[in-house]
Amino acid sequence: MSGDLNQFIIDAVKAGQGIPPGLQPIIEKLITMGLISEEAARALMGLGEAGPTLDQVKEAADRYGLKLDELGPKVKQLQINETAAQLVKDWDVFSRVNADMGAVIAKMGPQIQKIATDALKMGASIPEGMRPLLQAMIDNGTLLDENGDKMTDLSRFNFTKPLEKMVDDLIKKLDELIQKFLDVGNTRVPPVQIPVQVQPVPGGGGDDGSHPQPMAAGGDFLVTRPTLFLAGEGGPERATFTPMNSTSHGGNTIIIEIDGRVVAESVVPEMPGAIQRLGLAR
Repeated sequence: MSGDLNQFIIDAVKAGQGIPPGLQPIIEKLITMGLISEEAARALMGLGEAGPTLDQVKEAADRYGLKLDELGPKVKQLQINETAAQLVKDWDVFSRVNADMGAVIAKMGPQIQKIATDALKMGASIPEGMRPLLQAMIDNGTLLDENGDKMTDLSRFNFTKPLEKMVDDLIKKLDELIQKFLDVGNTRVPPVQIPVQVQPVPGGGGDDGSHPQPMAAGGDFLVTRPTLFLAGEGGPERATFTPMNSTSHGGNTIIIEIDGRVVAESVVPEMPGAIQRLGLAR
């Protein structure tokens, strides 16, 4: 279900539409549980698609004999993010089995130190999940800065949360998209005038119109003189008679008032699927 909702968010934002209010509690729960995908989070935040992965950069660099260290700070940030993600995942595994974290930090220390050194040298950010790992190294007196001096706190590091973990910001953006949906619904659509051509019905059978017109087959007619209609001979029928101000049987006009909210509630939920079916999604 979370996968379908993530895709709905992405499609809804790409289509430029809002999100129906009925989905708000479900999507908020998705956000607070950390089940929203990075792609959906980026869509909610109004950001573009994520850039290339580190593996894609490596493949491109290998084709031309380039080293990753030659490609600048953005590539260094990708390296930090990828290494940090694995370290955080492993740290969590060890923590949940109550492993000797002193022994763990001794073995993971060199990789943690490399991330710290690279981040300080390049001005790169470090994922928020790395905070307890770095703090553990400070606590045992082994974390050094880029100059080799012992660090006593984490104040020099710039920690960043993954987009999908930025709960408050995502919910705020969700509220904006829901309001966008409501704004569409509250928009008053002006009356629509539709020309209607109707077929005149002469009096049946004779000039006096004394012969009934059978209506079992249905019909919509403009009557220009007294006419008898036969209704019900083929089963239940609905009969409606509307006086006209003019006896002219040319074009007539009906005026339809459209409720914008009803239109939005009916049409907007169908738009993501329609976009997919028509091949318009990018």
